Amino acid sequence: MLPRPLAYCLSVLMLCSCNGQGSYTAPAAGNFALNVTLSGLPVNNTTQVVIQNNNASSLTFTGNGVQSYALPSGSSYNITVTTQPSPMTCSVISGAGTNNTTNAVNVSVICRQQYVFITNYGANTVSILGLGQASVLSASPAVGTGNNPRRVVIHPSGQYAYVANYTDSTISQYTVGSGSLTAQSVPTVPCGSSGAGPYDLAVSPNGSFLYSVNINAGTITQYSIASSGSASGQLTQIGTPLFVGNGINSIAVDANSSFVYVTSIASALYTLQIQANGALALINQMQNGLYSPTAIVLSPGGKFAYVINSATTTSNVYSITNGVLTYSSPFSTGSVPHSIAFTPNGANAYVTNYGGTSSPGTTLSQYSVNVSTGALTLLNPASVASGHTGSAGPYAVVVDANGNSVFDVNYNEGSVSQYAISSTNSGAISISTPDATGLSSPTSIAVY
Repeated sequence: MLPRPLAYCLSVLMLCSCNGQGSYTAPAAGNFALNVTLSGLPVNNTTQVVIQNNNASSLTFTGNGVQSYALPSGSSYNITVTTQPSPMTCSVISGAGTNNTTNAVNVSVICRQQYVFITNYGANTVSILGLGQASVLSASPAVGTGNNPRRVVIHPSGQYAYVANYTDSTISQYTVGSGSLTAQSVPTVPCGSSGAGPYDLAVSPNGSFLYSVNINAGTITQYSIASSGSASGQLTQIGTPLFVGNGINSIAVDANSSFVYVTSIASALYTLQIQANGALALINQMQNGLYSPTAIVLSPGGKFAYVINSATTTSNVYSITNGVLTYSSPFSTGSVPHSIAFTPNGANAYVTNYGGTSSPGTTLSQYSVNVSTGALTLLNPASVASGHTGSAGPYAVVVDANGNSVFDVNYNEGSVSQYAISSTNSGAISISTPDATGLSSPTSIAVY
């Protein structure tokens, strides 16, 4: 039998305090208003935005405004966007929590146009294309970079952009506006010794760090990203560039901002751990089954890593457990594969086949993804054409935030091909028009 004082405390289920420790406050009686404010849609909007609370109770917006839920005090809420106003995309701000009072709770849903950012290696610029209704790409004035921009990445907040300038061995840093890039007060930062050759960039998902892979020096330059004040978004180098291996050319950061994965054209794959201050520590290297890899990309959610082997028509899938890569399965590609991108839900993937004279070059391979095993299965048809000629040279590929469109840049042709993703045919893609031309040796593409 429990001692009487303890039995008494248990019987009231913590509605009283025992020995003066702990207390519980019941929710206030009544309802509270959960106000959802949607903004950012154009005046002539013709699409709907549907939001849900806790995956139920839909509200439909046909324009900007406020709609409300009446919820019992003590309720938890979680606002999500279930129908996006494609090609725009909407994000929820402060959309989840629990309210034990009858005070109103305000949630914001902000919609924005998507923009496509492309590095023109041959023109020392970044092209900016607005993604409009019916997937029409409208061009904004190009923005100057350093010499031979190789890679552009957008900060997870969407507020900043960074460009790796291969020949200058610098990184340009910008503030992102509506269809614009504005150089920050410190426009460039060095990424190592002269000739280091920054080739790829990655921002940690938590937005705190940026890493530059320098292919000529075999080093990674590590930076912290200022999060506040007048220097917000600017890079500060952490220590000296870390030597990893000759010919490193691609980098990815895991979803928890804990591990970094790097490939080398010399057929190596490295795993590094992110330290508290953002510095990297090399913890593993593997070489078996790698054939001149050109890209490593993680699946949405970060359960799997995909390494593209340019010297074969088979690439690799690795499972990730506590940061450790374990070979899982191969998958078939076209000729000289170069890069891979996934739909936001992880259900489909698309690979650029740079190709050449051998079939099935200058194409995009398309796949369904087993989200449990990471395995890729070719769709029917297995590939679609890219560009206007047999030597277009599809190089880099990206999927828009809503999972409706695919874009790839054709290095030899100086063009962007765009594709619509079928919602009824397992994610298969079909060519959309018009595409964009007039680029100069485009090497990377990003969408935000």
